[in-house]
Amino acid sequence: MMVTTRMVKLLRVMKDRYRLMRRGGRYYAVDRHNRARKSLNTDDIDIARRILVARNDAACQTNLNLALGRTYLSAHDPAIMARTWQDVMDDFCQRGKEQTMSRRKRAMRGAPFVFLKSKKLLETTPDDLRHALSLGGTGANLFLRCIHNLALGLGWLPATIIPRKLWPEPELKPRRGIPCGTPMHHPVGTERRTTALLSIALGNRRSTKRRGFDDRRQH
Repeated sequence: MMVTTRMVKLLRVMKDRYRLMRRGGRYYAVDRHNRARKSLNTDDIDIARRILVARNDAACQTNLNLALGRTYLSAHDPAIMARTWQDVMDDFCQRGKEQTMSRRKRAMRGAPFVFLKSKKLLETTPDDLRHALSLGGTGANLFLRCIHNLALGLGWLPATIIPRKLWPEPELKPRRGIPCGTPMHHPVGTERRTTALLSIALGNRRSTKRRGFDDRRQH
């Protein structure tokens, strides 16, 4: 396997990601990237050094695997590294009839899609999608599923970000209806329905239909 110059530079940078610091008799591991400090829970210098070496090795191996994966994917599809969710949205909005495309374009201007559009596909995490889902409602949930599945179908995502069974269910609003036994908004409709129900109960449905037909002809 050929090791590229970029991988060598990455390994050199990540080799010593954490440095050792002592404060108040305790040893801490300090992250060189964000300067975050975490206690090693020891005051022994030898144990602290061994823990620090393990942390640096773990960070180096993780980033090495990521670099190797990106290298293999780039060989298969050179554009996969630079492709963002905006590319998926553009392709999604070009499918379907004119009304469908117009509706999709309006949806893509929503907050969930504005949050995602500049993110690279390979760098998107499940937390990113969950945050996008929290910014929208039922429509955003459905459209996010569509563009996620479209990216998978086109081969732009190597694997699912959120499995189908783990997607949050859309919260559908209850449909407006008229419960049985309550007055309807239209008195005429209420009268006709009541008459029809009584006629069915009395076995005179046929005459009711005929009488309703005659009434409509008179109007």
